[in-house]
Amino acid sequence: MIEYRKLKNDEVEQYIKEINLLYGQLSSHHKEISSERLYAVLGSENSFVTGAFDGQKLVGVGSLHIVKMIGGSKGLIEEVVVDGNYRRQGIAKTLMHKIIEEGKTLGLKYLDLTSNPKREAANKLYQSLGFDLRGTNCYRFNIGNG
Repeated sequence: MIEYRKLKNDEVEQYIKEINLLYGQLSSHHKEISSERLYAVLGSENSFVTGAFDGQKLVGVGSLHIVKMIGGSKGLIEEVVVDGNYRRQGIAKTLMHKIIEEGKTLGLKYLDLTSNPKREAANKLYQSLGFDLRGTNCYRFNIGNG
């Protein structure tokens, strides 16, 4: 049975390898995440990382990052990925429900996420959960820092 819970700072060393393996499945451009980086994210009051565990094995992960704006706070959902051997079991859907509940608990104005159009299953999932495809351009300026 899969268990869902927030990752904690004292679990970084235990799960850093599995997180890197998961993120490697999310993107072919994945750069290895350092323990220091994960400590910083998990230690931030504005970041929440929810894991899906099969026993002691981390099989899925998703993160919620809070952005405090003048008009209210919003959440950014990032890096939702489930191990290829565990897909199509509802794990991503449950991870998303946990993240959405966290956003509600925090009183966020809304949640945003982006997904590559080629990731058809992920896009169908987000739409089935009530996320609306926005008619906006998404721009990026590459500064080049880690």
